[in-house]
Amino acid sequence: MVNIGTEVAHDLEIDAERDAGVLRVDDGNFPVRPGASIPLRNAATYGQPILREIWVRWAGQPDWVGVPLPPGWW
Repeated sequence: MVNIGTEVAHDLEIDAERDAGVLRVDDGNFPVRPGASIPLRNAATYGQPILREIWVRWAGQPDWVGVPLPPGWW
C-alpha cells in the first residue's frame, strides 16, 4: 500500500474486523512517508475472503478510510 498523500502517515492501522484477509508483512509501527509503501499480504490463499479495498486510519485521521486495492491483488 502506497502513501499517495503529501504528509507523513504515523501510527497506520488496518481495520482487522473488516480486513481479516489482509496481513501487514512488517511488524513495525513506523512512519510512512509520501510515496513510500508498506508491504501487505493477501490471506485469501488461507481461506479468508478476497478484498477489493482495505480500511485504514492513521494519527490525525480518526475515521476509517476505504482504500481500493489494485487489480491483481485479488
